[in-house]
Amino acid sequence: MEGLFDRRINGNLSVEYQAREVTSESEIMDFGYQESIEGWEQAFNQLSGNAEWVLTYMKLFL
Repeated sequence: MEGLFDRRINGNLSVEYQAREVTSESEIMDFGYQESIEGWEQAFNQLSGNAEWVLTYMKLFL
């Protein structure tokens, strides 16, 4: 996929990226770089043309 996704999301995540999400049902889900990239790519594809994406650099955690 080429475009905004590649330039702003894919290019700014470390391959060591790890995250945890807590769902509305209190289910804990751990995921890493590949799952995050796939999730963002799906979101961009589903909303392409139907939403305005505003990506803002907020903070870098080291």
